[in-house]
Amino acid sequence: MALLFLNEFINYNTYRTSSKMYVDVNRGADKLKVNIDIEMDHIPCDLLAILTADALGEKSIDINGEVKKYRMDKFGKILDEQKYEIKDVNYDKVKTEMINDEGCKLKGFFYVDAVPGTFQITSDYYGTIIQRLANDRVLKFNSQHKIKQISFGEFNRKEIWSNFGRNIAKLSYLLDNVKKTDKNSKIHQYYLKIVPTKFLTYSSKEINNYQYTYNYFGENAMHEMPALYFRYDLSPITVEYKQYKETFLNFFINICAIIGGVFTVTGIIDAIVHKSVMILLRKAEMNKIA
Repeated sequence: MALLFLNEFINYNTYRTSSKMYVDVNRGADKLKVNIDIEMDHIPCDLLAILTADALGEKSIDINGEVKKYRMDKFGKILDEQKYEIKDVNYDKVKTEMINDEGCKLKGFFYVDAVPGTFQITSDYYGTIIQRLANDRVLKFNSQHKIKQISFGEFNRKEIWSNFGRNIAKLSYLLDNVKKTDKNSKIHQYYLKIVPTKFLTYSSKEINNYQYTYNYFGENAMHEMPALYFRYDLSPITVEYKQYKETFLNFFINICAIIGGVFTVTGIIDAIVHKSVMILLRKAEMNKIA
């Protein structure tokens, strides 16, 4: 009986998660926040830019957000940091960085229009510098990279993980720690399906977030510059996860059922034992008379 009470008490205090999908007409937003932390191992920071484009073909090299560039030596050690901005490149400086096999980390966030589109990390903007480096025979970078984070919206990994578990939380950062170690110059393309997601905790706190799935395709750069493409599409369906636990009324009813069941079983056992004893006593008395 004590074990039944303990099991029911544990169930009463256990949080569960329900889920549903629906079209949320009130969820629409003009902008989508993109959080990135990406390391390009063999491309200097001075040759990297973030290019955004939407489904209508509108392209922009100027981002709206806060991104920093971190210079890395060939061993991955951070040398210095600078604010992301489009500026003229000092050729001698970038030539030295290329010879030293420097890389770059891009970390921060920026906003894109909340419509299907693309953002890419590329060196196309610096075509003239690239050509000079090629003429000087020091152009040797490739698009080897590590994605430390790609997520969308106001993402709070720890809070979602602690309330809804790892299996649900990881759908918001599936690309984390993905590595591509190809030594050739390649164009890497990631195709993302982004799903608006709403988390409702037991304390009625609402967390608006995005989950996503992705596919990958890579090809040799050939006559194009190595680049990372992230092509995304937004689902019209919203997924809602809600945290709940058993009500006290159900807990009370189950406790009463346990008590009633225990008394019923005890009564049955008592009746069986009593009847068995009476039969044995009758047999004993009959043996005495005989």
